[in-house]
Amino acid sequence: MRLFGGSFNASIRFLLGIVLLYSAMYAKAQAPQLTNTLPPIAPMLGSPIIHNYDSKTYKAHSQNWISVQDQRGIIYFGNSSGLIEFDGQRWQNIATTGNPIVRALAIAQDQTIFYGSIGDLGYLAVDKKGKVEAISLLEKIPAHERNFNDVWQIETTSHGTYFLTRSRIFRYHQGQISVLSGKFASSQAMVMNDHLFYVDSETGLSMIAAGKITTLPDFAKVGNGKRVVLSYFGKHQILAARASGDFLVLDLGSLWSDTQKSYQPLGNDKTAAQIRKFSTEIDDYISIDKLFLYKMIPIGEHLFAISTIKGGLILLNRQGKVHAAINRNAGLIDNTVASVMLDKANNLWASTNSGISHIELSVPQTVYNARNGIDGISISSIAYQNEFYVGTYQGILRQVPFHYKQTQDAAQFVTIPNSPSEIWQFKEIAGDLMIASSRGLFKLANNQVQRINDSGTDGYAIGTSPRWPDYLFMGKMGGLEIFKRENKEWKLFHRLPQIHENIRRISADASGDLWLSSEVQGLIRVHFTGDDPSQIRLQRIGLEHGLPHLNGNRAKFIDDTLFVTTSKGLYSANIAAWSDTSDQTQFKADPRFGTRFSDGSLSVSDINVVQAGTYLLQTADGVQLLQRKPDGSFENSSQAFRGLSANDESAYVHPDGSIWLMGENLYRIDTQAEKNYTQTFFAMIRRVAANTSDIIFEGSYGKKTANESALTAFQLRQTASYVPQLAYQQNALVFEFAADFFEKPGSTQFQYQLEGFDPQWSEWSRISAKEYTNIPEGNYHFRVRARNIYGSISEEAVYQFSILPPWYRTHWAYALWIIMISATIFGGIHLYTLRLRANKKHLEQEVIERTREAMLQKDAAEQARHKIALLAEMGKQITASLEVHAIEKSLYTFVQELIPGNTFGIGIVDWEHRVIRFDYVIENGQAIPSYQRSLEAKEQPATQCVLSGKELLFNELTLDTRELDSFISLEFNTSQIKPGDHQTVRMPRSAIYVPIMLNQRVIGVISVQSENSNTYQDSDVTILRSLGSYAAVAFENASSYQRLQITQSKLVEQEKLAALGSLVAGIAHELNTPIGNSLLTASSLDELSEQLVQDIHAGSIRRSRLENFSAQTKTACTLLMRNLENAANLITSFKQIAVDQTSDKRRVFNLQTVTTEVASTLGGRIRRDLHQLKIQIPADIELDSYPGPYGQVISNMIINALVHAFDERHSGEIRISANRINLDKVRIQIKDNGKGISEDNLSRIFDPFFTTRMGQGGSGLGLHISYNIVTAILGGSIKVKSRVGKGTIFELVLPLIAPTPSTEIENEQ
Repeated sequence: MRLFGGSFNASIRFLLGIVLLYSAMYAKAQAPQLTNTLPPIAPMLGSPIIHNYDSKTYKAHSQNWISVQDQRGIIYFGNSSGLIEFDGQRWQNIATTGNPIVRALAIAQDQTIFYGSIGDLGYLAVDKKGKVEAISLLEKIPAHERNFNDVWQIETTSHGTYFLTRSRIFRYHQGQISVLSGKFASSQAMVMNDHLFYVDSETGLSMIAAGKITTLPDFAKVGNGKRVVLSYFGKHQILAARASGDFLVLDLGSLWSDTQKSYQPLGNDKTAAQIRKFSTEIDDYISIDKLFLYKMIPIGEHLFAISTIKGGLILLNRQGKVHAAINRNAGLIDNTVASVMLDKANNLWASTNSGISHIELSVPQTVYNARNGIDGISISSIAYQNEFYVGTYQGILRQVPFHYKQTQDAAQFVTIPNSPSEIWQFKEIAGDLMIASSRGLFKLANNQVQRINDSGTDGYAIGTSPRWPDYLFMGKMGGLEIFKRENKEWKLFHRLPQIHENIRRISADASGDLWLSSEVQGLIRVHFTGDDPSQIRLQRIGLEHGLPHLNGNRAKFIDDTLFVTTSKGLYSANIAAWSDTSDQTQFKADPRFGTRFSDGSLSVSDINVVQAGTYLLQTADGVQLLQRKPDGSFENSSQAFRGLSANDESAYVHPDGSIWLMGENLYRIDTQAEKNYTQTFFAMIRRVAANTSDIIFEGSYGKKTANESALTAFQLRQTASYVPQLAYQQNALVFEFAADFFEKPGSTQFQYQLEGFDPQWSEWSRISAKEYTNIPEGNYHFRVRARNIYGSISEEAVYQFSILPPWYRTHWAYALWIIMISATIFGGIHLYTLRLRANKKHLEQEVIERTREAMLQKDAAEQARHKIALLAEMGKQITASLEVHAIEKSLYTFVQELIPGNTFGIGIVDWEHRVIRFDYVIENGQAIPSYQRSLEAKEQPATQCVLSGKELLFNELTLDTRELDSFISLEFNTSQIKPGDHQTVRMPRSAIYVPIMLNQRVIGVISVQSENSNTYQDSDVTILRSLGSYAAVAFENASSYQRLQITQSKLVEQEKLAALGSLVAGIAHELNTPIGNSLLTASSLDELSEQLVQDIHAGSIRRSRLENFSAQTKTACTLLMRNLENAANLITSFKQIAVDQTSDKRRVFNLQTVTTEVASTLGGRIRRDLHQLKIQIPADIELDSYPGPYGQVISNMIINALVHAFDERHSGEIRISANRINLDKVRIQIKDNGKGISEDNLSRIFDPFFTTRMGQGGSGLGLHISYNIVTAILGGSIKVKSRVGKGTIFELVLPLIAPTPSTEIENEQ
């Protein structure tokens, strides 16, 4: 039994069978006799897919009146702001003359499109560039007949085109307009058998044939003062719908003459037989104060589309039943519909008050949503006992039968009271409708729900096993529950403790085993082992059984095969016999439906059987309907699902053969609909532009018709007159293209090729434009084709054009080149001869003038080069100096050489005290005493220059810069800067101030001033700027050098103090032995004396005792004198060393003596570490030099060897030797047998702060200071030789007489 007794799509099967549908819309073709005996078709289920276009989209007025489609498929709309053209990709506006409101459009048999507006009428034509324009016929109307208002309708016949207005009717025939006296009432006219029928406001129903109006008195009662719309109903039959509230069928068969091929009024009383009432479900709603019907067209054999002012569109079948109500509740953009048009794809276009709606009437898809009572997202559905139920996240909905009412104009679902939420699955078991929901297991009966006692919550799936027909299994979050049916009641039987996974689906195989699909842990096979279903064993099926992963798998047993849908495609397995140890079932990718479903590239979420041999797969690429062919392979017949996305929720196969898809919208698809998915459609080239903006072609081809000289018949193919020849400068082209396929907007793809340029066709793309640049000259064909959402490919569009070569590569250009070259050769000689003499004097004068200019330029260039070279040299000299005074003096000298001026000054900014200190100012060759400028004295040019950081040029100085500013004058009690000799100086009139910038910070200012006005130019500023840059670097270098000297002096002093510390330590150590010995001797002598005194007091003294005391005393005194003499000598020696090392005094000294004395201060340390020091210096070498610095060098060398050469080793040897090189110099070598110095370090040992013992007490300055002493103070040289593991030799070459430093010479002077 078919649940709904048919479907909307059954009507589509009738519609698509009509061959002349498109012409029947205008009632121009002879139709067969139709009666009410045709079988009825069921009402539409749901709403068709509707796409709306508002005024922002097509960029015109929101109100639309009429639409037509030309033979190319392009649609034209009459709009309140003119005409609109739509090709499926782009909207174009077509301007009309006069009032822009276009209410009427029609297409004649020769394909000319006529329009009518307020006070104007005309047709559309194409110009030579393919642009569509409106051509007015107003001038063809007699002047006294032009005062008409709206053209409400246009109808075309073989005997002319008729423009219907309220006051008259215009006939356009053979290029001329005649005026008929008819007055078009508020109604809709129609053409039947080449006769125009309309309702005249004065005479009633009338007809026009061959330009003659004939009143039909037999049908006078049809017009009753209310609006009447006429539509073709059958052979010689008209369906008249009247706003008074009824429908009439007018039978004109008795008026027809086969011989004359025309209708002849009878004039007798047979009206009753010719007019009969046609009862409909909307009779009570069509009046003006309710729906207010406006237009009506036939749709095939069975339906009529009625546009209304208040209720959208009504589709009415021939039995007067409402087939569908298409209004705002169905998705229509507005309920005020002025007209409706059936296009060549059998879809509807509604012209409304708020835009345009495209209604996909032929597509076997209908939709339900919130407007139909679908509350929330649908996730399940089922047909049960002549009812249809939908499960959502909110509850259970039931579809109620649809009976049209103006207040109930959409099919509705109603909520089942007290229904649970999250309805995951319906399943009919033993006649009961069971439901798995978030609240557990429920039963639905008599549209009421009953919760099964003791069932758990969070139910997901319901399943049964053929082995246990009285049981059901509910998969839930965290387990599986078993319910048993007893006495028609369901009760909880058992909860399986072995299962704790979330079970999303349950399927049973032929043996009765259950296959549970878990959420993230693969599959579970449940095998029953006892007398009731609670006795089970499990096998968990996972990756080792061939599953590509564990999550999201869904198992379903179909046709003796266990299928599993996964994100890697469709898998299947032949189920192995049960084994208690391990399951041998192996899953593999199933290729039966095609490799795209098994190669892992396409996710498959569900599989269903539609009927034997037909399967439904839900994939990431949409829903796929696969039908088995006789050879066993499968054919993809999924066109009915195109444009719809597949959700994870299972699709439902309805008993009537339709498919329901759940999701945000609920879709119904009739897979049995006979829609023509391979319908012919056309690709069109709609615009060609050169260099983006130069329009070459604007989208339409036209040809002349018999009635017009203009190109009014729009064509698809390019003719020779439209083949352009483009200049070479136009070789950058943009092609825009479209296709007359309007279903599923945005889904049409295009492919193109420019023959002669592109090697092959492009890839398919939704982009509808292509740009080419740098196209060479030649003949080209640009080809484009379209592919719609169903995979059908359109007829190809071709645009032919030529690009001419550049003028210099044309044949006439080559000929011109030859002529020009020949003329140049012969004429040039002649002209050259004639002009040679005339030019001789001119050339001589020119040579003289050019020579003079060249000399001047040479002099200027030489001067520029000289200045550049001079500036570079100046920069070198300025930056080479490290003394501030020398830098200032150099700057003054250079400025005097390059820039004229009386006064030169350099000011250094003291930001801390907010002053500029001018310590170097020269005026007329005389130094000016230092003075300051306050940074608060902002009227002063120097202050302005510093604060702004910009150069200042004054050629008419008004401020007397000789005056101190107000802030400084208070401090110094004077107001004027005066030269040192108090001479009078004139006030400066010209001045340049340039900031001295360093790292974006002003550190000073340079100023040049002149007593004369207009002295300086921009070139002088440039020179001074360059010198200022050099000065900034020089001052920074001097400052850095000064800081370095201070730091170096401190470090040297520290080294000296360290050396002195070593000296003191050495002295202490060396003096310790003789003084200690002396102290021991003295204490012994004291004891002897004490004993002698005791003996004397005791009276026991004897001669021998005195002699012995004398001998011992003499020995002690000798030892005491010797040790004290050694100490005295050491002190004298150490005193001299200390004096030498703590001063830079020059004297004559013996090399051996000083070396020995210095070494002796380190003797204790040398002996402590078990090293040896040997000195081999002749005793006759004397130096007139600096013993202190020399001693510091020797001390540094010995300490360096102890610390670095031996590095905690013992028994090392240091040897100091010397020999004369000549009469003037001596060579001194300090040699050790330590570990040596690596080659990497050898070149760096004299660098400051270089040490291999960083962090261990080494400063890295000892050898650097020694190097500076040897080279700078002693006037010698020092070098080093070393081999790793062999030792190191330092060699000093010193003059016997040290050079005299410049400071000493100056002091002497």
